[in-house]
Amino acid sequence: MSEVAKLAGVADGTVFYNFRSKEELYLAVLQAFRDAIRGALDDYRAAHEFADGLAMVEGLVCFYIELADDMAERFLLLHRYDSYKIAHSNPTFRKHLEDIYDCIVDAFEEAILRGQRDGSLSLCRHAGRH
Repeated sequence: MSEVAKLAGVADGTVFYNFRSKEELYLAVLQAFRDAIRGALDDYRAAHEFADGLAMVEGLVCFYIELADDMAERFLLLHRYDSYKIAHSNPTFRKHLEDIYDCIVDAFEEAILRGQRDGSLSLCRHAGRH
């Protein structure tokens, strides 16, 4: 925690006043990351109109790749073993990890369901092409 305070340019007491442990600090980082992803997805969907579900899926794939590049350091948190080790014993932490993945999956699910409804995506559309 002292190293975090030093990197942030604040007194150790400031960090300990706001976060009682490294886990609590990590959780706050995950919450902010989740909110940033949700906000970015909401902004993207509000700013774009899609001809159909397939176009929405394609747009989301491009958007996700750009987002992962723009937030590369934060996305690395999702790939660290520490995150899952903590999540194994901390239900709150696990819930925040799930929320991050869920907001991404929900956006793709919405696009896929739209594509199935409008006929631009079909489970049988590419059958036989492996």
